[in-house]
Amino acid sequence: MKNISAQLTERDHQKLDWHKSRILTWMSNVLSVTRAGNHPIRKKEWLDGTEEDIQRLLKRASGIEAIMLQNVGENLLSFLRGEVIMLEVLQKDDILDQSYKNAAETMAMNTHLGDIIKQIAFRFPRMKILELGTGTGSAINTVL
Repeated sequence: MKNISAQLTERDHQKLDWHKSRILTWMSNVLSVTRAGNHPIRKKEWLDGTEEDIQRLLKRASGIEAIMLQNVGENLLSFLRGEVIMLEVLQKDDILDQSYKNAAETMAMNTHLGDIIKQIAFRFPRMKILELGTGTGSAINTVL
């Protein structure tokens, strides 16, 4: 995030659409809170990390999530500049499909979520639920 923010020019900032502007605002907030030492997860000293540090960590990581993280990181600047579409980046080499095929873990999480929602709905039978999703619909299918 630090490197991406530093590489964006004033012209890049002016060309951002609302969505990309919000992403950049979020990134700036995370960096600011981290610099102040107040982020609940990120450590202040991580801001001193280099690209090589990140590459070393990614090489030790395994699984489709690590590949997705690397691809998003490598394409984030191009995405913010409107040069690539992130969905297309994740669909390249069937990476997104592979992540969805990791169904055993997803189903276990969804089942747990469904159990929690069942308990809440039993306790509050007249509650209203708003579900906003952008994925495959697997969580809402389990809940319903």
